[in-house]
Amino acid sequence: MDGQERSVRHVLQEGEKLKIIFPPETPSAFLAEDELPLDLVYEDDVVLIVNKPAGIPVIPSQLYPSGTLANGLLYLFSCAEFGVNGSYHQSAGP
Repeated sequence: MDGQERSVRHVLQEGEKLKIIFPPETPSAFLAEDELPLDLVYEDDVVLIVNKPAGIPVIPSQLYPSGTLANGLLYLFSCAEFGVNGSYHQSAGP
């Protein structure tokens, strides 16, 4: 907050500048890519909005090891060619 670390209990005040840093992530070896029809509503260099149909799980579990939104997004981004502005263009495949 304004260049200093704060507790998660810090109450934001008007005018304070918040910077959130997400650590780099590596997909789990157990997360498989699935080619799914995803309805991408909006995307820019930091936000992706997906219209997720009811009934599709968000993340894999013992009951749903594949066919989830996470599996579909992993496939989508493995096939992506990212441009300078963060937008992507679908390529022929992985």
